[in-house]
Amino acid sequence: DIGVGLYSSAAEKLLPDLEKRISDLTAKIVIGQEPLSAWDDLVAKTKSDPQFIQATKELSDAYRKRNGQH
Repeated sequence: DIGVGLYSSAAEKLLPDLEKRISDLTAKIVIGQEPLSAWDDLVAKTKSDPQFIQATKELSDAYRKRNGQH
């Protein structure tokens, strides 16, 4: 896994809630309580979330630093 050893304080805060939202929505889509389009809505909302954007930046920076790319 390319992400092993990378750290982001924003991701640490964000991931438990994000994983639960993904799991809950997946279950609702599978049993027909939500349309498949709800997945696209979740993705769009997540991509625009400031905490997600910060986590992505922190993890990208950590990856570059680990690989000697500043």
